[in-house]
Order: sequence, then structure tokens, then C-alpha cells
Amino acid sequence: MRELHAMTTSESDEDTYGYFLELYIEDLKKYNVSGTKLKDVMFEMKASETFISPEVPEELKLLSKEYEMYCYTNWFRNQALKKLERYNLKDYFKKIYSSEDTYIKFSKVGFMYLSNKHNLLPEKTVCIGDSKNDILPSHKSGFKTIYLDYGITQETEKSEKQIKLIETADSTVTEFSDIRKVLSKTLYR
Repeated sequence: MRELHAMTTSESDEDTYGYFLELYIEDLKKYNVSGTKLKDVMFEMKASETFISPEVPEELKLLSKEYEMYCYTNWFRNQALKKLERYNLKDYFKKIYSSEDTYIKFSKVGFMYLSNKHNLLPEKTVCIGDSKNDILPSHKSGFKTIYLDYGITQETEKSEKQIKLIETADSTVTEFSDIRKVLSKTLYR
């Protein structure tokens, strides 16, 4: 509901999220817990329980030397910053965008807005993402796309959504370290 609210009103902030938690989780009233309190606990846990593959910091360091990198998340800016700062990754990105300061990532509008804001040519811009909210709208905006599949599911267990992402993306990788290899192809230069 928070995402639907953000799409229809352009309001996306932590207070609104707390409101929706309280509105839709009936047990909170039963235990006299506010949506804001649950949000605060969830946000603290989420940041502290985020894990990355060991190669990610070095790969981002190498990528940031060759490419301008931006972070664009549907989550909240402070949460994204906490996750990036936990592993000292924030400085690899020129700018971090969230649904609070641009559009939520369900349509090509946010990607088009950011490419215009930074004078990026969509056909020379690559979106790397691990969900339909990254790949489908960025692809529709003319970006090249790399789907980071992580290889969690076996080939025979892939859902229809995963298959659509693989078919839509210009490239698919299962290891973070493969991103640099894909970007070095002339298609992305």
C-alpha cells in the first residue's frame, strides 16, 4: 500500500510508511504498538542484517574508477545509506536516490527523470538490478540492463517472473564479479 500511495500521490516518507503499518497490521493495536515503533525496530534490524558477498567492495571500487555510478532505490534514503555505510560502499556512488526524492521505480518515469537530470544518454546507460522494479522500467526507458540473478534458484525452479526478467534484460549474471566482464563488452561502451 505504501508503494501504491507513493505512485498515486508522490508521497514517500518514513512517517507514511509507519502510518500504513499501523493501518494494516491489526495486531499492533492489540499489543499497543505504534506503526512508527514497528518501523523503527524493522529499520534498525534491516540495516544490521544486510549482508553482501565478499567480492562486492572491491568490485564496486573497480567499477567506480571506470563508470559514474548512481544508486536508485525504492526503499528509504536513510535505510539505503545505513546499508551502504555498513560496508563502506557509499563513496562509490556519485549520488543516491530514493522514492523520497524522485519517483518510485514502477515505471520508466523515474529512470527518464534521472537520465535527464544527469545528462545521461539512455542507450549508453546501464541499470543493474535484481528485481522487476529495476529491469522492466529501466529497459522501457531505453537503458541497457543487467539482471543480477544471484543464482539462488536452480534453472528448473525459475518462476515466470524470473524468466521474464532474464528474457527482458540485455544480460544476466549470477555473480557480482561478472558485472565488470559484461560491461567491458562493446555493447556497453
